[in-house]
Amino acid sequence: EKFEKARRCQEKGEYPFRWGSEQYTHYQEDIALFAKMGMKVYRMSVSWSRIYPNGDDERPNPEGLAYYKNIFRECHKYGIKVFVTMLHYAVPVHLIDAYDGWKNRKMIDLYLRYARTLFEQFGDDVDYWLPFNEINAGRFHPYNGVGIIEEEEEHVDQTVFQCLHHQFIANALTVKLARSMVPGKPVGCMIARFCHYPATCSPEDNLTQLQDEQYTNWFYTDVMVRGKYPAYMDRYFRGKQVSVRFEEGDRELLASWTVDFVAFSYYFTQVSTADANWEKTDGNLVIANKNPYLKSSEWGWQMDPTGLRITLNQIYDRYQKPVFIAEN
Repeated sequence: EKFEKARRCQEKGEYPFRWGSEQYTHYQEDIALFAKMGMKVYRMSVSWSRIYPNGDDERPNPEGLAYYKNIFRECHKYGIKVFVTMLHYAVPVHLIDAYDGWKNRKMIDLYLRYARTLFEQFGDDVDYWLPFNEINAGRFHPYNGVGIIEEEEEHVDQTVFQCLHHQFIANALTVKLARSMVPGKPVGCMIARFCHYPATCSPEDNLTQLQDEQYTNWFYTDVMVRGKYPAYMDRYFRGKQVSVRFEEGDRELLASWTVDFVAFSYYFTQVSTADANWEKTDGNLVIANKNPYLKSSEWGWQMDPTGLRITLNQIYDRYQKPVFIAEN
């Protein structure tokens, strides 16, 4: 019925993405189906604007709180654990208009007030907390990730990495807050994982592969799991003319409040090469170098189950923390 509705909307020039899956009115039957399928954990996202419509309101929205309370209650009725993403790109647009998004360090305080409300209201209902969805999206999709408009920035790289620093501090402070408000409930981090293979066994391709992994994956998790900026980013920042501003106490915060688990989304793998003319293909919000050894889906994404195994091994070997496949 929903597919037929979507088809009719398309024919009329309407866009069903705007009404979505309608879980607001169907969550009970949706969760019953999850239970019937044997699912044990439901990973879902809370919308900041459902709790604080403008992001900086004086009081939270009681209808939004009640909606999520009902979802969590329904999950636990079936013995399904709840994995909540606290910010899945959807920053209230007022915070972009009034505060310039994550460029403004005031966003940390606004986010922490939102986090405190979630912990107060749902501390007994949520089993796993994730402060930021795909935190590296700030780099590959800045509007989604950090709420900036690239065309309006004079130095996009500088802006993006300063925004990301504010998110790292917010993540650490959320871990700190959780330790006191919801003790024993794990708080994690997440990236969009881009697994890279060297195109050839040439030293240049292998160096490119190492650096691609560092700059697109490990930087983010190293900060949140190991608690400090990795040394390899010094060279990268110099090359991009980026100077991240740290305030007093930032380094201590990152070191003291590291995460309990690592999560990632996995959609496709890509090839690292020094050859600028290598064939390209589409991926999850990015354009990537195509792997000639893989089949592609109808929309161009390459299918690589072995890459998922490689990713799981790499992440666990690096951190020895629990690992979640948050999206696949």
